[in-house]
Amino acid sequence: MQRTDQDFKDGLALDLFSPTERSLVVQKNETPLPGNLVSGSSGEPFMALSPYSWVIEMNESAKDLIAKVEVPYVPDELKKQGIDQANTYVGTLAPDGKSWVVSEPQRNVHAEFIDGLRFSVETASNMTMNVDIPNGIEQSALPNGTQSLNSFVWRVNTSAPQSKVKATMLFPINLDMLKAKLSSSASPDQLSIASRASNSSVFKPISAASQKLAIQPETRIQVQDLAQLDGDYIILVKGAKSSNGTGSSASNSSTSISSSTGKAPTMVPMDAISSLASGSLVRVPCHSILWPLLGLYAIL
Repeated sequence: MQRTDQDFKDGLALDLFSPTERSLVVQKNETPLPGNLVSGSSGEPFMALSPYSWVIEMNESAKDLIAKVEVPYVPDELKKQGIDQANTYVGTLAPDGKSWVVSEPQRNVHAEFIDGLRFSVETASNMTMNVDIPNGIEQSALPNGTQSLNSFVWRVNTSAPQSKVKATMLFPINLDMLKAKLSSSASPDQLSIASRASNSSVFKPISAASQKLAIQPETRIQVQDLAQLDGDYIILVKGAKSSNGTGSSASNSSTSISSSTGKAPTMVPMDAISSLASGSLVRVPCHSILWPLLGLYAIL
């Protein structure tokens, strides 16, 4: 996966992983749609915090990106207007160009995971965890009649690979990629999770009884009752056309997990890129699950 980490003079920041080389153009739109025209939220009326919006264009649709957009604003200016930082959102222009779309689950004032992978882990002793996203999956490594939804794997390594844990993993689903591999009528029900041990070359489906499809607020596959975490994980598509790929590994994230014996599981969100850059600007990450980056963005 090739990484592009670009900061702009006004504070806009883009952090991208792409399996192929692409060109990217960012421009200011000095006459954006009014900020009070919002869809996707039932909250109180919105207003624009920036006098302009950002237009992000790529040379192709790029539906297989892992991307994060950080849009800047000045905290002191918010205080003067009586606006709470926690009540700011990033809006993307709707396909019909008539409103800003606000996706509340994709917004956070602090940087979090970028690709959407989540963990809930209960351990008997402390451990550290690292997640990489190597690109390229050989078709021969997959079960017959299946194809990987993505071109990469999630590679999980812990400091105690032999330790038993009680874990749940939530895997993000890129619906655009699913439609591209099958058809517009493709359903998330055709997806499942497979894994392989660190010393194995073949993926095996995880028990169907341990998997559950979650649609709201975002489409994910939940895998529960995992006793170990180390290994590679992919999303399988039944009946998809074959395509092979190779690529390099990109380090994604690391974190520490404290022992929680006798307590509720510790939620561990994976910060896939980095924490917020220091300075006078606070950035609002608009992160997503392999989302198309093409579009207009505004801070609301």
